[in-house]
Amino acid sequence: MRITRFIGAVAAGASAVALVGAGAATASPAIACGTTITSDTTLTSNLSCPEGNGLTLADGVTLNLGGHRLTGPGASGGAGGAIGVTLPTTGTASVVNGSISNWPLGVSGNLDLEGHPVASIRHVRFRDNGVAIDAVQADVTVKQVAIIGSNDGVVAFSGANVTITDAVFRDNDRAAVAGTSQLLSLNRSTLVNNRVGVDCSESTCRVRGSRITGSDTAVASFFGQVVLKGNRIVDNTTGYAPGFSTDDTVQGNRFARNDVAVSVAGFAGAQIRDNTFTANRVGYTTVDDQVEGYSVTLIGNRFFRNVDGVFVTAAGTSLGHNIARHNQGWGIFAPGATDLGGNISDHNGNQPQCVGVAC
Repeated sequence: MRITRFIGAVAAGASAVALVGAGAATASPAIACGTTITSDTTLTSNLSCPEGNGLTLADGVTLNLGGHRLTGPGASGGAGGAIGVTLPTTGTASVVNGSISNWPLGVSGNLDLEGHPVASIRHVRFRDNGVAIDAVQADVTVKQVAIIGSNDGVVAFSGANVTITDAVFRDNDRAAVAGTSQLLSLNRSTLVNNRVGVDCSESTCRVRGSRITGSDTAVASFFGQVVLKGNRIVDNTTGYAPGFSTDDTVQGNRFARNDVAVSVAGFAGAQIRDNTFTANRVGYTTVDDQVEGYSVTLIGNRFFRNVDGVFVTAAGTSLGHNIARHNQGWGIFAPGATDLGGNISDHNGNQPQCVGVAC
């Protein structure tokens, strides 16, 4: 994926802008930090704000950063801190083509839940923010952005609908976060060396066609509903970790070289189908042997060359038509499991090849 690099000359204080209209652009006064922009605007140089907020967008406005940097006073301050670009409370707004760095909140707004704005963020590089994009009770489309070195990359909160496509997240604490949101959708994106890739709580989260690597936990759900389809989840400590999530779908993914590919906590329910587990220390397991109140179905998965393919001692797992081959230890070890038939396990290190189901 091509990531656009935005290069601008360093400037202090206010920056000049040009208005974008149907005809030729006309000159405009310098725009200072703290300005509310009421018409489509393109920056012509960098804007650095040593204190307070950056720019506020009125309804219907597109802010084109023009390849320049909007720099804030520093990332500390959290939700009560300064905002680089404040969205309108209602209506629409867009932020495109530039860089937003060193803000407690890079793009945010509607913090008092007074409306439900619709925003588009495209071709923007976020670096070293507290929260890069804070979607609060808003519909936000994020496309072709890079988010680097933030505490949280994109946060969907309080009924927000957020769609992220063709993005790169690197070296953040949490890349994509959903809490009491309607939907967080992550598509065709790359998540590298974030502590948590996707953190889904009391929300619906859909992750498709993405690559998640180098995380402590690639995807975590808690009282959420997660759909993982067609992803590459590789080289993480834990790939997928549901807890108190009762209707997750995990299908057609590749889990490779994780310490634990799937680790299920209590009161979780999931359909785990048609995935490939390769070279993990453990393909599928539970957090311990006392997990209660969970129901997980494993159907049509392939466990090849792991240390252990399936290793689970807690009741609540159903297995059907899985294949476990050439694992160093156990192929399928699942005493007390429900046998749905059609499982195959051979050429694994431990005997018998299957425990808990017939092979």
